[in-house]
Amino acid sequence: MTVLALQEVMLSAVRRATTGSLAKQSRVFQYQRQTPQPLPATVPQHAATMASSPALPSIAAKTHGIEKSVWVEFIQLALEVKPLNLGQGFPDFAAPDHVRKALSQAASSETNVLLNQYTRGFGHPRLINALSKIYSKVVGREINPMSEVLVTAGAYEALFSTIMGLVDPGDEVIIIEPFFDCYVPQVKLAGGTPVFVPLRPVYKKEELMMIADLCKKYNSVAIMDEVYEWMTYSGQEHVRMGD
Repeated sequence: MTVLALQEVMLSAVRRATTGSLAKQSRVFQYQRQTPQPLPATVPQHAATMASSPALPSIAAKTHGIEKSVWVEFIQLALEVKPLNLGQGFPDFAAPDHVRKALSQAASSETNVLLNQYTRGFGHPRLINALSKIYSKVVGREINPMSEVLVTAGAYEALFSTIMGLVDPGDEVIIIEPFFDCYVPQVKLAGGTPVFVPLRPVYKKEELMMIADLCKKYNSVAIMDEVYEWMTYSGQEHVRMGD
């Protein structure tokens, strides 16, 4: 079959599919335009209104009570009163120049168009290798970039993926207070039960070791949200659970 003949066959198939689709849509529209039949006089007025109004799809029951985020309210308040917002990580300075240039080059590259396409699902090889080198030095052991590093679109996705992958319905999840607002909704969506423990948010290495020993004893996993690990006060050191 020649290229022209193949194109004609494909076009013919598309025309038939489009004609059939339009015919079905026409029948649907005609059905929707039909004058609704009057309801019997015995049907109450409110029932008639409900019958003629399409019902909105209901959301999953597991989302009840967690539909709103506190940040929606805080962002709106910040826009209205223009305060010094210490609640969110909005830097008031630009990203480093070399980072912005690298992003620009990746977006406009003519030599490697694959930079704008899907990459490896767990993270681009160059990136995971760089992260492996950094954290291998930090935690004092060799980290396998191919099996121990996962790149996500921000901390929210990292936490969501971790909680969904570890928490089964009925599991109890200890949440140390104070905590970030997304922990509870994500635990509930996974079917877990949050158990709140009020403690101070900064721990010494000995205290983290005690928590680690408890995790080993009870076959539990500690999920550490260390988004500000590189931002410390002068003279202070961030201690990781994995150190």
